[in-house]
Amino acid sequence: KIYIIIQYIIHKSLGDYMALDTLQENTYVLTGFKELDKVTGGFRKGNLYLIGGRPSQGKTSFAITLLQKCCVERTDQVLFVSLEFSEENLQKRMYFNNPSRIHIQACPQLCVREIESFADKISKSLQGQGKHLDLIVIDYLQLLCVSDTRKDRPQAIKDILVGLDLLAKKLNVAMVVFSQSPSPSEVFICIRQKTE
Repeated sequence: KIYIIIQYIIHKSLGDYMALDTLQENTYVLTGFKELDKVTGGFRKGNLYLIGGRPSQGKTSFAITLLQKCCVERTDQVLFVSLEFSEENLQKRMYFNNPSRIHIQACPQLCVREIESFADKISKSLQGQGKHLDLIVIDYLQLLCVSDTRKDRPQAIKDILVGLDLLAKKLNVAMVVFSQSPSPSEVFICIRQKTE
């Protein structure tokens, strides 16, 4: 079971979130989890979301369920970046047919720049088909490579998050990054609200 505490890092009031029955598909990506959508209004494009949990607490399973709800129950286009599992292993764990709406990049060592390059390629390809990349899911934060190994780990993680936040804004996608939490009881989502 994953318990989620939601912390908003906001520049505007929560009133900026639109009611679920009036959500615009070009602005929000619904998670498919009704209670979570009621609280957050869905994942807003251009924002970075950080979901944390202890090892072996179901983060990847949660990510795969999210993919199912976005790509099977809905028609969102999703890029799933896995640094822990191979594409073959992911296919085995997916209990639903992998539709063309899921684009998988599975590699044990990736940096933000490489993710950006792959996401750019997918985004441009979809635009050529009259479609749009809606959501990027990354599993998980601590396995991402850093470009400057001289920095300490906390600063490196901060730089990675800033880079991913900028990428979310650049491509106008919702960015969901899974992370290992430092304490057994801590599971969190940090929302960096897009400023205008």
